[in-house]
Amino acid sequence: MADIQIPGDDIESARDNMRQVMDLFDSSNTSQANIAAAVGNDKLVTDAAHEFDKRWKDGHTQLKDEGQAIIDALSKVIDTFTDTDNKIGDQLTAGS
Repeated sequence: MADIQIPGDDIESARDNMRQVMDLFDSSNTSQANIAAAVGNDKLVTDAAHEFDKRWKDGHTQLKDEGQAIIDALSKVIDTFTDTDNKIGDQLTAGS
């Protein structure tokens, strides 16, 4: 019979790393004042920077949603493997 090797530690590490990425992602924030300070008072440049910021916020939301979906999927994999392992262990213990 073949052994099944589940990289549980690696999956947990990937989930934890993704959580850290999302925490850093959430902490990045731009304000209108930051944009103005960075690009100066030229209206054309300021307007372009504000438009970029608006579009970035839309992408930021999408990336946050997708990042959370990855975290949820990794958690589900961990939970499923843990539950399966526990059930098999219980069955083997009960059968001996």
